[in-house]
Amino acid sequence: MIPGRMVLLEHTLPDGEVHFDWLIYRPSAQGVGVVGEVGEARKPIDPEARELLSFRVMKRIDRPAARRFAAERMENHRNLYLAYSGEVSGGRGSVRTVARGLVVQVEEMDGAIAIRALFARASPYLWAGSAGVDGWTFQRGLKLAPLRVEKASADAGFASWHLGDASSNSIGLASDWLSGL
Repeated sequence: MIPGRMVLLEHTLPDGEVHFDWLIYRPSAQGVGVVGEVGEARKPIDPEARELLSFRVMKRIDRPAARRFAAERMENHRNLYLAYSGEVSGGRGSVRTVARGLVVQVEEMDGAIAIRALFARASPYLWAGSAGVDGWTFQRGLKLAPLRVEKASADAGFASWHLGDASSNSIGLASDWLSGL
């Protein structure tokens, strides 16, 4: 299993209002974005595909104090937002990455979701979310055991994950991904 990735974007609207977009690229058992057998071509993440599980939140959920928070489910965002900061098209303001992380597991059920993940420089947690009349509510669970990624998965997966053309939009190795802020 190749871990997924997540970002927390600070989204500043044209009127100055600020919220955060929590965007989650689910882990892959199929090896999307990894090099397969020797000589097999990479299958890059499609930057235009709308595969990012997306929630709007009003506070920095990557901080220790964010144990419980409200969220609004949004349409899936394009994969390009895993590595994008700047102006948003259509006059919708601008975004900047404030936190990055790795995702080990996402379980989606009718009206509920469980996400096992960690933000850079933080401990791994289980976030449990449930949908209600007023939107989603997430509760951060207890700390999980440290994440373990087998060397073969890291070498095959993280080294070759990229968006589009690797020379211009490389996400890079896991350590680069997590330390890029």
